[in-house]
Amino acid sequence: MSQEKNYDDINPRFAKYFAKYMDEIGSLYWTKEVFDNSYPGYGSTYPDIHGGLGLVFETASSRGHLQASQRGDISFAFTIRNHVVNSLATMEAALDNRVYLHDYLREFFESAAAEGGKDAAKSYVFGDEFDDGRNRLFVRFLLDHKIKVYENSADLTVDGQAFKKKGNPG
Repeated sequence: MSQEKNYDDINPRFAKYFAKYMDEIGSLYWTKEVFDNSYPGYGSTYPDIHGGLGLVFETASSRGHLQASQRGDISFAFTIRNHVVNSLATMEAALDNRVYLHDYLREFFESAAAEGGKDAAKSYVFGDEFDDGRNRLFVRFLLDHKIKVYENSADLTVDGQAFKKKGNPG
């Protein structure tokens, strides 16, 4: 299963709630006209590629207590109100769609495991003999994501790249 279901189905389900709540308070808003929010480097997209739901709320900033804008003054209270209202909309949407979201999460992980099982690559060899700090950070990142990491038990060469056994000074 790909992220498209999240982007094309779940996000629009939630957007109806956001629109309703913003309409109730008379706040202007827009959705999906400019930014796609699908690049995995975005903090809000990270949950999407892990079976979760990352949502972005961008609102005009007051940059302090009060700021002039093209549509009038924007106050700190206005910006906070919009975020609180959208947080309440998110909770209602999640509650109303809880069975759907549980099914989506289950389907996401079942399909990810099935897709991963088809891949010919079962492991990867990596390392930088000149930058142990980089190696440690990468290993920590992998372990944080519950990815198993093993040390090389022997010197080996993969696609012309040499990897030394841990502890082998060369």
